[in-house]
Amino acid sequence: MLINCHVTPKAKCNQVSQITQNLYKIKTTAPATNNLANQAVLKLLADHFKIKKSQIWLKAGQTSREKVFEIVK
Repeated sequence: MLINCHVTPKAKCNQVSQITQNLYKIKTTAPATNNLANQAVLKLLADHFKIKKSQIWLKAGQTSREKVFEIVK
C-alpha cells in the first residue's frame, strides 16, 4: 500500500492525521537534518499502523516535505 504524507518537521508535538484514505499529515518534533525527521516519521507511522518499522519504506521525497511511503504487511 502506498501512502502520501505531508511532513512538518520541528513541530510542537508528534501527530499523525489522516486527511483522505491515502493522504496523511504528519507533524514531528525532530529537525529535518541528518535524516532525523524521516526516521521519526517512520516510527510515527509504524506506531499508527501498529506494524514494525521494517515494514515501511520511503519510496520518494527524501529531502521534500511531500513523501511517499510503501507499507508492506
